[in-house]
Amino acid sequence: MFGLLLLTAAISIVLGLGLPTTGVYLLLASLAAPSLVQLGIEPIAAHMFVLYYGILSIITPPITLASFAAASLSGASKSATELEAFCFGWIAYFLPFLFIYKPGLLLVGSWFHIGYVFASSLIALVLVLVTGGLVGHRLRPLNTLLRVVWAVVGLLVNMPLAEFGGHTLEYAVSAFGLVLLVLSFTLSPKPEGLKA
Repeated sequence: MFGLLLLTAAISIVLGLGLPTTGVYLLLASLAAPSLVQLGIEPIAAHMFVLYYGILSIITPPITLASFAAASLSGASKSATELEAFCFGWIAYFLPFLFIYKPGLLLVGSWFHIGYVFASSLIALVLVLVTGGLVGHRLRPLNTLLRVVWAVVGLLVNMPLAEFGGHTLEYAVSAFGLVLLVLSFTLSPKPEGLKA
């Protein structure tokens, strides 16, 4: 299934080049989504997957229409704007896979599972772990080892570990990420500007 998802993502990006949102979705909903649904993926997850990757063509090199428009408005270099847009949008390339492997993000499943997936994805990807690892600081700068640990644990929390080791492995990794955050925030000294 993962191979088909990668192929569908690449096809969706190529087919979405230069098209408006409605055109992208109509094209991909008829050409790419049915194969995912036949594989057993929830229809809402399959359609969101192809829609996201079709829209990502506007920030995916080499044809990044949104970046070219932003560069012409700001007077910046087109290639530098293209690269920055691609780097800022990194999470959008990861999110559609969560739709497939963690459909709780699309409100599919039990309320407990939906709440768990939403909270773990928000904390691990957006708020703290992966972002802190990539940016390199939280309340103070993180050393290289902590940056790597934060980023790896954040990505592991969002991996479909239940597919490999059941829900016990998935919850254990999430608990480790939570302990890592709590220890990191409580044991490290405050920055100089925050001391009383």
